[in-house]
Amino acid sequence: MIPRLPNPPLHESIAEIPEGELVRRLLADPYTHEFLFGIKGMPEAARVFQRTDLRNAPGGLLGDADMILVAPDHPEAAVAFEVKRIKVGPSAFASGQPNKLHEYEKAVGQANRLADVGFSQVYLYVIVVVDSRIKNDGRYTYDGLTPELDGIIRGALSLEHLQPRVGMVVHEFVQPMDHPPLVLGTYGGHLERPATQVPQRTDLTEWLGKLLEDGAA
Repeated sequence: MIPRLPNPPLHESIAEIPEGELVRRLLADPYTHEFLFGIKGMPEAARVFQRTDLRNAPGGLLGDADMILVAPDHPEAAVAFEVKRIKVGPSAFASGQPNKLHEYEKAVGQANRLADVGFSQVYLYVIVVVDSRIKNDGRYTYDGLTPELDGIIRGALSLEHLQPRVGMVVHEFVQPMDHPPLVLGTYGGHLERPATQVPQRTDLTEWLGKLLEDGAA
């Protein structure tokens, strides 16, 4: 007999983890950390800064960078990231509409502004978090998105308004059974477009060097 899923489930939903906390957990795990930054052209042995305020950075951008990847030996080759989480939980399976998908265009604009600041590389990371536990109802399975939901998400993630030098990766993390998020599930990523590396503005490199010094203090 297939065990029924407890109502409510025993563990928190991956779809309800706030975006900043989700990124923090992904960075804390060596496997997902490597998964996020194992793209050709990204600096090795680099430090990651999360939620970095850019108001005092050259360019005076109001807001922050969700992540900045900086190698201490090569601060002139920094990578800035805009992160957008798309939530697919029980309500999304019921309605057929993912949550937060309407905010994608805003994320595109923010990624474009990071490129305007002058980072060597810029990426938009779309992180799709899928809680399919109720849909799977206690079955031993790794099923995540339905084909219909997958098609809606893929259809909305256009590169049309993203600056040509900005790269994009779609990551997907699935919580298919009633275990803690990011423990027993599936994850994968698809490189939609690699970032184009450009010479980084000198004053930004100097600012990043100071960021590294302050972070080491």
